[in-house]
Amino acid sequence: MAFIRTDGASESIAALGPFRPARPSEYPETQSLCHGVPAVFRRLKKPVIPRPVEHDDLAHQPPAEPPIDPCQRSRRPGPVQTGADQRHYGKAGPLVEQIIVRAVEEVFGQPGHIANVLGCQQDQAIAGHHIRDPGLLRREDAESNLWHLFHPPDNGSLHCLGVWRGRVGQTQQGFGHDHPHADTPRRQQGLGKDPPRSISKLTNPVERSEMKVLLLIAVFLVLLLVGVWIVARVLIAGLPSEPLGTFAEVRGETIHYVDEGQGSAIVLVHGASGNLGDMELRLAPALRAAGHRVITIDRPGLGLSSRNDPTLNEITAQADLIVALLDELGVQAPTMVGHSLGGAVSLAMAVNHPERVGQLVDISGVSHSWGGEVWWAYGLAGIPGVGWYFTNALMPIVGLALFEPSVDGTFYPEPALPGYSEKTQTKMVMRPQTFANNAADVRALDQGVAGLNAGYASLTRPFDVVFGTEDYVSPELHAAGLERDAPGAKITLIEGAGHMIHHTQFETVRDIILGAAARNNE
Repeated sequence: MAFIRTDGASESIAALGPFRPARPSEYPETQSLCHGVPAVFRRLKKPVIPRPVEHDDLAHQPPAEPPIDPCQRSRRPGPVQTGADQRHYGKAGPLVEQIIVRAVEEVFGQPGHIANVLGCQQDQAIAGHHIRDPGLLRREDAESNLWHLFHPPDNGSLHCLGVWRGRVGQTQQGFGHDHPHADTPRRQQGLGKDPPRSISKLTNPVERSEMKVLLLIAVFLVLLLVGVWIVARVLIAGLPSEPLGTFAEVRGETIHYVDEGQGSAIVLVHGASGNLGDMELRLAPALRAAGHRVITIDRPGLGLSSRNDPTLNEITAQADLIVALLDELGVQAPTMVGHSLGGAVSLAMAVNHPERVGQLVDISGVSHSWGGEVWWAYGLAGIPGVGWYFTNALMPIVGLALFEPSVDGTFYPEPALPGYSEKTQTKMVMRPQTFANNAADVRALDQGVAGLNAGYASLTRPFDVVFGTEDYVSPELHAAGLERDAPGAKITLIEGAGHMIHHTQFETVRDIILGAAARNNE
């Protein structure tokens, strides 16, 4: 292996010699940074050949003492260079040091700055490159060393790993003449280092492009989320909220209800996703016309009723609240009529408050556990954080877009009533808090009805259970289960009917309710 002298001649390796390991106390401010150099080297994809020495005057600056290893690495013998006068002027490090130097220079494009990290001592030669005055390299702490990795030192030309005192133009050795920052006006005038440069300007162009792409994606996502939020707010503001009845304060909750008509009392309880408008559409007027006092209720958290108590998602808690409302209204033992989830609430009243239920009519009601599986939107609404954004931003948009098909599915296989959504104000379930309450009701329903099963044996008085044979709320599970577990259950199956039989099979259901009310008067 040969090196090129400044006079153009080549020199062979003249001698070999070991390096003395550095003591930690000698370079306390550079220990962590020194150990980081190999990591930079590992970023290279191809080997790098060390640069030759081109500086003749270095031959006249022998080191005062053997070179010192600043990074505390074990050393192998390395090449020794001789100048024109054949005088020994420094021992070079092993080849790995030369490669590390070139690696850092290639990665950062800043020849000579690695010396600032290494913090080498006086007259030390590393990788065949002599450091004339490393005093300029010593800094107060590692932060300063890191700064100078990216910023050239003050008022001096750069020489690979070293810094020369003196101004550019006075010395033409090494990289001082061609360094990108060596000949700036500020340096030529000896005015110190250039203004700080953004590190982002020194990064790899590919990395900068990737960062820009990620930034654009982040901005797009933020704008999308904000846009969705704004659209949701507009849609929510347009949802119906017209009260049909009056309000009562019961156990810290505001309950919306309608209480009209004369005669024996009939209480109608709506199902999931609904409100009292569902019962007021056809059933309530017909029953009042038949001579009954009819009370329709917005279950707590649905319609216009509040839900301050989070335990009101349980059917037993809702049954207790309805009993308290009936106390306020002076109703002792009405005929209880519940549809779907409202049927489960009515069953809970009959099991837990049998003295407050004169007669019971269960229409398409849930009575037995089905395994707890629910619609994915109801499950997502229950996830903390994610559920909040879903119910407040996404669901009002998606739910309203799919609302009418959903209504058709609820009536299936029978046709939905024309204008059902508008007449019943069912879309108010798309309000964020109402949807969250409705989802919580459905998630808690399976466990709730499972807890009632043991009490069905106490239902010895006759009560009606009405189902359509094509109901997606399985009559094979619920109707058959009540027939098996409740001695007083009387099952009526309507052939070919679906879930909304109190609308599609109105006359049949109305007559069954009137029959129950008549028994209650006996």
